[in-house]
Amino acid sequence: MKLDALINIISEITKVDAGEITKDTVLATDLALDSLEMFKLVTEIEARLDIMINMSELKELATVDELYNYFYRR
Repeated sequence: MKLDALINIISEITKVDAGEITKDTVLATDLALDSLEMFKLVTEIEARLDIMINMSELKELATVDELYNYFYRR
């Protein structure tokens, strides 16, 4: 998965323009992602990448870049 693809998924879920989302965007504060929206985001990424993700591991991820690096390692 490329960073642009992840940003597009985030944009779809959050309704924030993809051009406003960068690798340094903070998920909770900049995008106001609550736990339900984070679950939707992760579910969509799981479906597109055909992987399963441990939600407890995602609690430590704060930025788009950290989220991207998590999925890139998978």
